[in-house]
Amino acid sequence: MICTDKRVLAKVSALIGDTARTSSWNDRLFTCRYPAVGGALVITVKQPPKGGERTWYDQQRSRYPGITTIDGLTNFGLPGASTDDGVVLFLKDGMTLTVDARQLTDRPTGQRAQDAYSIASVVIACWQHDSF
Repeated sequence: MICTDKRVLAKVSALIGDTARTSSWNDRLFTCRYPAVGGALVITVKQPPKGGERTWYDQQRSRYPGITTIDGLTNFGLPGASTDDGVVLFLKDGMTLTVDARQLTDRPTGQRAQDAYSIASVVIACWQHDSF
């Protein structure tokens, strides 16, 4: 889904243009990398072993200094967090979605944060359990 869903691809194209993407699956982490001017947009979904779902999400949160909880309607009723420089995390169906726009250095920092959230919201909207 994060590499092939038409809605996700349309949002990515609208933000960074049409770009070839690469994907990988390693240690229960699916990664989709979209090269762009100034770096890359990286979207990942981690499917931790049963029972470790929240622990993985919490560990990811601790990796990013200054990360804050996404509150209210903008979190879609899910645990979510974001940074001012372009990282968004959501925990859904026991899996952690991460959208990292920090490498899009041709954009101002605040714009990267908005772009990451915009893409995460499209992914959440089309999310179907186990179809990342």
